Amino acid sequence: MSELTLTLIKLGFLALLWMFVLAVLSVIRSDLFGAKVDAQRFRLSNPSSASTGGNPGGAVPKRMRTVESSGASTDVTDAKSA
Repeated sequence: MSELTLTLIKLGFLALLWMFVLAVLSVIRSDLFGAKVDAQRFRLSNPSSASTGGNPGGAVPKRMRTVESSGASTDVTDAKSA
């Protein structure tokens, strides 16, 4: 092979490597910071969450109870309400 062909192959692999690195950085960035979601727009666009009755009235839960674990059942109270 000519020297020009090898140089072009090396540059192609280098470009492919950088595209991979940038894709990985993009995924890490989105995992760390996430996408901001407007709560009002989410409620309007997701009617199935209202029909399932998972969180009536949009209230924020104040307590959490661990039902299954290796230890005893414990209650965790929100620090703001304490």
